[in-house]
Amino acid sequence: LAARWGGQGDPLNLQTVLLRTDREEIPEPWARLSVSARVAYLWEAGGTGRWIALAVADRDETDEVRLLAVVTEKAPP
Repeated sequence: LAARWGGQGDPLNLQTVLLRTDREEIPEPWARLSVSARVAYLWEAGGTGRWIALAVADRDETDEVRLLAVVTEKAPP
C-alpha cells in the first residue's frame, strides 16, 4: 500500500473514535472498526474519493486477532 498510495499511511486513533460514539453519531464503517481495533492506518486512494484503512482487531481478548481491511467513501471522523 505504501508503494501504491505513497507513505506508510496516516494513523487514526480508534480509541478516541470509540469514546466519541457515546456522544455523537460516528458513521460506519468507522464506528464498527473502533469497536474491534485500537489504531487504523489510512490512505486516501487519490482521484477515487475512497479511503483504505488497515487495522488489527485485537480488542476482544476472547477472539482471535484479525487483520481488517476497509474501503469506504466515508471520510474518517
